[in-house]
Amino acid sequence: MVGPDLKVMILTLMKDKENLRHALSAWVEGYLFAGDADVKISVAIDAIQRGQVYISHGLLEDLSDDWVETCRDNWKPFPKLLTGREKEILRFIAEGRSSKKIGGLLFVSARTVEHHRSNVMSKLNLKNTASLIKYAVCHGYLA
Repeated sequence: MVGPDLKVMILTLMKDKENLRHALSAWVEGYLFAGDADVKISVAIDAIQRGQVYISHGLLEDLSDDWVETCRDNWKPFPKLLTGREKEILRFIAEGRSSKKIGGLLFVSARTVEHHRSNVMSKLNLKNTASLIKYAVCHGYLA
């Protein structure tokens, strides 16, 4: 399961702004061009462990300083942590279970399940059930 302690670095052959932007918006901490990997991989890992975002030097040369700063300014931190119960309910929702069924499994009311669902959506800044399910699938809440 993906969590706040997990750090992700991409080793890629793609050397363009669009793929880098997508990686940064997906909370990737490192973007390493494969041509730099033999020399830079340990440097990238060290930077990421210190909480920095690492982008291959070869890619930075092609980007303006303004563009890199804009990406860093718009960096989204990991969403507020979900409680254990919220994670359980998120998993059940992603499995397609109704609030009533989830409530029965967890020995709580459907209304309590709806309250937890609302909290999860608020913490993750999600607007609908489809985005909630997409989040659950992308972040490993389904087995």
